[in-house]
Parts: sequence; C-alpha cells; structure tokens
Amino acid sequence: MTSHYNLRSREKSFSVGDEVLNLMPSYMHKLLNTWIGPAKVVKLTRPHSCLVRMEDVNTRELHVNKLRPYISRVDHVGIIFDQDTDFGELHYAPIDKEN
Repeated sequence: MTSHYNLRSREKSFSVGDEVLNLMPSYMHKLLNTWIGPAKVVKLTRPHSCLVRMEDVNTRELHVNKLRPYISRVDHVGIIFDQDTDFGELHYAPIDKEN
C-alpha cells in the first residue's frame, strides 16, 4: 500500500527560518479548510515534523503535510514623477503611432 502512495507523493522539506502557511481544518465542512499564516519554522523536530511559531506567538509541532511554503506578494506600485531624478535611467517603450 505504501508503494502505491509513494508513486505520486513528493518529499517536502523546510529549513529553519522558512516562512510557511498552516492548513487549519474546518470542523463544519471539509471543503472550507483555510491556510493560516505566515508562520516561521523554528526547529526541525523529526524527519517529517517542524516546530512552527505562529502569528500569535504560539509554537506548534506540525507535520509537513499540513504546511506549504509562504511566498509574499508585492501589492504596491511605484509611481515615478517627471521631476524625480534619483531612480536612475529610464527606458521608454516604443509607441505604435499607426493606430
């Protein structure tokens, strides 16, 4: 049975200091599970378990199947004004004047 499971499974590994998301199960409905985080890996306790410090400063030992790497997103846009000169050289995109 384990050989059948291992055909499609992938090994997950985390390092100390990695930011991760934690899968929190929903007791009302199994399809409403949510990913909570980011949390930080504090210690690798067993081959497939990590000690994770959550956002609320609680520390939990979690199996790696309940974790996923956290990738932060940039949600701001830099605005460049005409009078700004300290950002370096600008390269303008060509403009199609035929249309």
